[in-house]
Amino acid sequence: MEDRCRPPAWFHRRLVSLGFFLAGCVFVPLLSGAGTGWELAGPYGGSATAIAVDPGNPQRLVAGARQSLLFLSENGGNTWRLLPFPRRTLGTVTAIYVDPADPRRFLVGIEANGSTDAGLYETTDSGLSWTQIADLQGNGVHALAAWAGDAMRMAAATRQGVYLSLDSGTRWRRISPAGNHELRTVTAIAIAPDDPNTILAGTPHLPWKTTDGGRSWFSISRGMIDDSDVFSIFVNPDRPDQVLASACSGIYRSDNRGQSWRKYAGIPATHRRTRVIRQDPRDPAIIYAGTTVGLLKTTNGGATWRQVNYHEIHSLALNPADPAILYLATEDAGILRSEDRGETFSSLNRGFVNYRMEGIALAGKSLFATTSGPPPLRGLFRSDDGGKSWGRVRTANTGQEFRHLAGVPGDSKLLLAAGADHVYRSTNGGSSWSPIAFPELGGSRGQRPVPTRIHALAAVHGSPVVFLAGTEHGLFRNTDRGATWTRIVLRPKTVLPVLALYTLAGSGGRVVVRTPGGLFLSEDYGRRWRALGVPVDLAKINDVGLAPQTGGTLLLATSEGLLGSEDLGASWTLRTQGLEASAVQSVRFHPVRKGEVLAIQYGALHRSEDGGRSWLPVAHAGLKNVFVRQLWWAAQMPGRLFGLTAETGLLLLDLP
Repeated sequence: MEDRCRPPAWFHRRLVSLGFFLAGCVFVPLLSGAGTGWELAGPYGGSATAIAVDPGNPQRLVAGARQSLLFLSENGGNTWRLLPFPRRTLGTVTAIYVDPADPRRFLVGIEANGSTDAGLYETTDSGLSWTQIADLQGNGVHALAAWAGDAMRMAAATRQGVYLSLDSGTRWRRISPAGNHELRTVTAIAIAPDDPNTILAGTPHLPWKTTDGGRSWFSISRGMIDDSDVFSIFVNPDRPDQVLASACSGIYRSDNRGQSWRKYAGIPATHRRTRVIRQDPRDPAIIYAGTTVGLLKTTNGGATWRQVNYHEIHSLALNPADPAILYLATEDAGILRSEDRGETFSSLNRGFVNYRMEGIALAGKSLFATTSGPPPLRGLFRSDDGGKSWGRVRTANTGQEFRHLAGVPGDSKLLLAAGADHVYRSTNGGSSWSPIAFPELGGSRGQRPVPTRIHALAAVHGSPVVFLAGTEHGLFRNTDRGATWTRIVLRPKTVLPVLALYTLAGSGGRVVVRTPGGLFLSEDYGRRWRALGVPVDLAKINDVGLAPQTGGTLLLATSEGLLGSEDLGASWTLRTQGLEASAVQSVRFHPVRKGEVLAIQYGALHRSEDGGRSWLPVAHAGLKNVFVRQLWWAAQMPGRLFGLTAETGLLLLDLP
């Protein structure tokens, strides 16, 4: 965590007063400890960007994703574990190389938009510790290739050209001319199996070649459509004159080492963004093309092609011992495996997850959670075993992104969800949804409610259950299972946008809302509200913790410390006994045990048994470098804590 997250020294000594300004960081890394520890609970799957197979042990796989996530499998992908890869900058894993001479050594390429954390990373202990390769620091690595004759000789396709290593990737030097702008960004790389001085490079503008180890380069684009982005190059190891290239304009073949190309016919224009091209090592007539809309396969050398799946593909790897087994890293389905040369695929995502979690709710005895992102990644998931396993809910509203969820513990069918501009209701467990109208906004236009920006949604579990919706046009309250809504006045003659809602895990009727005009507290299920004095810039509040009893403790998790009030916000103190006066991301009172509170600071989980006055670290074997956005509890599962993350789904921790 950077020094800018640390408060000034005098902050530790001072009682907080109204108007005090806090500033700091947003996310915190979950660090290692001891004990049972957090688990990656899922939903498994999501986006995978690279995959590689250990050439000496085909059961050993390494897979990467966005946000610099890296996973290892020791059993052919049946289960995965997250590796402690450096994540100072959340880049994308673009290339993975497992050293055939030392299976404990991996090289991993990262693209991070020009950040100094882009480049190439090395581990010599199977991913437990990492070193950034100095020669490529800040240089996004797009692809790696090792020469078949001697793996000590490697080439890298980077944002700044072609680089060569003669010591298996420890030291590098650029071998493409810095002044050639067409060779500035290189996206694909291959070394001729019979000549280490012959290197082929793909760029965003056609392919290039050197036959003298990089001293001179020439364009090899004859036969290709002009201005083709070349994503992948494959040289037949048994017949080096045969070269395959995939580009935005289609798939090409050369029978003269790239001097001229011919385009394969019969491939629809929708499939022409082919990111990866590979040939079966035992049957050269079988070629696989991983495209943005699925996997294409030919069994007759490219005369005809057939689509065998429909997932967007980033990377493809073949089992070196049995090429009938292939693995795909996909944009929307994580890791897939085929054992019949691509005819059928199965999901291999147990332990692999790259989802951003948005909302979680309990409905009946089932948990529901939502993910956000591009349409293939967003979705609604359900767990019937307390969050241990999750399945996607097939909904008629495919493509709708839900940011917030609310449910009723006694009803597994009723769910409310908030998108960007509507609140929706489902009465069949999420299978279908209907938008809800807020009458004060002017009714409906035709059959659809008038949109308003939705910032928050919550259920306050009483009798009856109260639903609250925070919108750009104020706070709305409901007591009849989401059917009719009433606008609540927080400040007379003023409509305040409600930006966030903070509630208890169980009953108690206490709710806090955050508005541009301050925080407001209700202790009667949202009927009446009072303004709270707040000693902090409202934008710096990450979370609010509410004790269940009326008039009980209020805690503010802020960017530079945990603040507590015992008098409904009249005065506040900085809680530093066991906590630092620095970023606290989330704070939650236990739904059952009086006075017990949990908080996340710098990734370490802390517990208080006196309402947040003093704190002790919880002994736990956390997941290093995993970012927790929010802690969440269900009153019906008081021993199980959940953490919502920005990239690794849900975390689960069973507490004594």
